[in-house]
Amino acid sequence: MDHVTRLSGNEVTMSTGDVVYFSRPRKKEATERIVSYLAGDD
Repeated sequence: MDHVTRLSGNEVTMSTGDVVYFSRPRKKEATERIVSYLAGDD
């Protein structure tokens, strides 16, 4: 999670420039987890 630099739609951009895609059914859960982590709520 420390390497996430961008969250857009169904993709996450990492600090290395790699883009990771997640499926539409997993979008809500993935987005919630990333936002929670970045907000320090983990």
